[in-house]
Amino acid sequence: MVKRLIPLAAALALLTTTACYLGTFQSPRAIGTGKIRTRVCYNLPAYWSKDERTKAENAQQDYKDGFMMAMVTYGAGSRFDIGLNATYHSIGLHGKWWAFMRKHNRGIDAAPILWLNYFFGAKKIAPKLSLLVGYPTSRIAEIYLGYEMFYGPSCAKIVRLSTVFGGGELDWRDFEDENVFQDSILLGFDVNWERFGLTAEIGYPLYNKYPVILFGIAVHGDFGFPGLF
Repeated sequence: MVKRLIPLAAALALLTTTACYLGTFQSPRAIGTGKIRTRVCYNLPAYWSKDERTKAENAQQDYKDGFMMAMVTYGAGSRFDIGLNATYHSIGLHGKWWAFMRKHNRGIDAAPILWLNYFFGAKKIAPKLSLLVGYPTSRIAEIYLGYEMFYGPSCAKIVRLSTVFGGGELDWRDFEDENVFQDSILLGFDVNWERFGLTAEIGYPLYNKYPVILFGIAVHGDFGFPGLF
């Protein structure tokens, strides 16, 4: 029992990690009825040059640093997942509906994922929509493409003003003129073994003034209610 709960405890311990995010860290496929999946995710930016990174830092642009995120997802049905996700600056819910077009277990997967995140410092709820299309390359692996849209407060400003970073007390009025629309495209690969799995993504934020590539990775563990205790 203890060994089975270790990944869950690790994910919950990381609910106080960092910043805004684009990236799904999951394929279109649902995890399965009654399963609990815990994910620990990390995303690292790479700029075209040192000069571009310096410009992004001076402009206090989002995604100048990496971030971590934790997710706990429950398989509410054979095609529907719901879950909790959190970073240092936000906590939220997500829901995914798995649609597929298959014949003899071959074909295309598709899924919309709706995220609603509450940002502590800005005191605002920010929605995000992810649209994924995938193709299973084997029984346990899938490659997928995605497009994401996010509207919410500038995370760079949250960091800039946050008392954690010595910037003084936050006020929701500080964000009235700094809500930002962000969107990105991504390419991902997801593999699942019996109880554990790995997801890797490469993303490109389309809105960024200073071009950056996002490299993301997530590890996860699965559990079912009958075998949890």
